[in-house]
Amino acid sequence: MRPDSAPLRAGGSDDGSLFIRFLTWVTGNKTLATVICCLVMIGFVVVDAALWSGKVIHWACSYVGENRRPFGPCLPTARPSTVSSKPDEPKVRAEQTHSDPRRELKDGMGIDWSEENFWKAVARGDERATALFLRDGMTISSQQLHAVLSDRVGVKRAALHQLVEMGRTRNAEFCSSDDDAGPSSKPLAAHRTVLRFADYAKDEQVSQFVQKFCGSSAIVDALNRHLAVESNRVTSVEQVNARNQKSQSECLARFLTDPAFVRYRDVIRGAASRGCRRDEIKDELERSLCLHPFPFVQQTNAYGNVLGREFHYEPGVRDFCAKKFPVRAVDRSKRDELASAIALFRPADSTTEPTVKPPYVAKSTPSRPGFVADGWTAAGVYSDGVWSSRLLSFAATIKPEDLPGLVVTPMQLPGNNLRADPPRFAGDRGKEIGELDVGVQLEIGAVHTVPSTTTGISVWVAVRKILR
Repeated sequence: MRPDSAPLRAGGSDDGSLFIRFLTWVTGNKTLATVICCLVMIGFVVVDAALWSGKVIHWACSYVGENRRPFGPCLPTARPSTVSSKPDEPKVRAEQTHSDPRRELKDGMGIDWSEENFWKAVARGDERATALFLRDGMTISSQQLHAVLSDRVGVKRAALHQLVEMGRTRNAEFCSSDDDAGPSSKPLAAHRTVLRFADYAKDEQVSQFVQKFCGSSAIVDALNRHLAVESNRVTSVEQVNARNQKSQSECLARFLTDPAFVRYRDVIRGAASRGCRRDEIKDELERSLCLHPFPFVQQTNAYGNVLGREFHYEPGVRDFCAKKFPVRAVDRSKRDELASAIALFRPADSTTEPTVKPPYVAKSTPSRPGFVADGWTAAGVYSDGVWSSRLLSFAATIKPEDLPGLVVTPMQLPGNNLRADPPRFAGDRGKEIGELDVGVQLEIGAVHTVPSTTTGISVWVAVRKILR
């Protein structure tokens, strides 16, 4: 027996020598060594495969979890000590997405970032889209905002609330105007005039938006400046009209009163054939009358033969006086709109109680002593110290109680109606007993007032004719 193959003795003294002797024995047996090497290599392959399979399963579980599909190896186990934070990850990603308004508009609502799309969202009342545009700094165009507010139908659904809450400081230009910037060769755009605020005041929803978006003080100051200019214009026209009305009455009285009536009629008739003679004319007014074209009407017999021309003197005189001293229509609409807008946009004074005017009761002034009236006729409508309409030729500055004693004439064609009694209530007219032609002189003896059907009081006067 070889020494290396001798059996081990019990109670060997050295473990290291035993391991060396074992390796020597294994390596000496080639078959056994080959088997052991194969087993070791197989073990390495199995371990490596197990490690790779774990990675594959982890990737598969991640994919399945994101797509919410069931997969056996990915089902949760019953280990209570394991806490996963993966379910919260989609929320974090969603919050990061929503923090970008432009991305939310594009990905969540399919809306591109543009000023046109912003105003479309405002017009259709899309508050979410409007808020996202404003959150990302969208400015507010004065012209576009004016267009939205001017659409009386579409503005009912517009997202005005978001503009007030988030865009109040985005456009100071809208709350101002160019009217006070001095004369300009170009007309002002509609969205830059003060008068647009008077238009806004006509709609309750629009006026409330403007009050919140702009405040009131700057608007009221601008409106007050324009109201002063417009009031002066109206007053100037009324004063000119009052003077011309008086001149008209004097003109009619001069050329239609006997015995001057015959002389002037003959002068005009003669002027039609031989022209105006200097020795027949006394002043410039008569010269103007002489040069005025008077109407002639051809006279024919039953057979159609022309017999001559009939001279219409009185209609010609009335036409001359009206053109010589014209009375223009007074447009008070702009002044009234400005006043209404100021009353609406004026800041409320909480310390002042609103004053409520008592209802107006019909009343009459006593007639002048010895005055016998032919009847009653309408003088006009008086409201807050201003005549909103006048039918007789008295000055616009005269108060109703100062009318008795004045001599006036009807102003508007075809004239006034003469009533037996004054009205008893708003809208009442009384019994008609005649007509008062334009140009006839009337003396006022008493005044009667009743509430108007619109605003203010309706003024009626007792009159008697001076020229019959």
